[in-house]
Amino acid sequence: MSKKTRLYRIWTNMKSRCANPNVAAFKNYGGRGITVCAEWRDSFEAFQDWATSSGYRDDLTLDRVNNNGNYEPSNCQWEDRVAQGNNSRRNRLIEHNGETHTISEWSRITGLSRDTIRLRIDRRGWDVGRALTEEAKR
Repeated sequence: MSKKTRLYRIWTNMKSRCANPNVAAFKNYGGRGITVCAEWRDSFEAFQDWATSSGYRDDLTLDRVNNNGNYEPSNCQWEDRVAQGNNSRRNRLIEHNGETHTISEWSRITGLSRDTIRLRIDRRGWDVGRALTEEAKR
């Protein structure tokens, strides 16, 4: 076990933010009741085995499928930073034509900036359909 690997740092950081009240991120993890399963908490090798069999790569981040759930094999996956950013409890989801996406995702889909979408809905009071389909004025 090398303590210098990225995977080892991910493991120690996951445990710290769930168990150490002196860590700044604790309030968003352990402070909300999120824990690490005993198998992973007690064994880096168990976490490493799961990680490698679940598609770990150095360009991916550890993501909890259910943001209110614990760190455990049934609730974790490896995602790129964009996908993980879209799985944040701070995100705002918008539904249009039967599709639900974050504002960032709608921005990529429509070509409109996130700020334009937010401005149209929040300040101008446009309905979502109009906000996402009307071309931006240049």
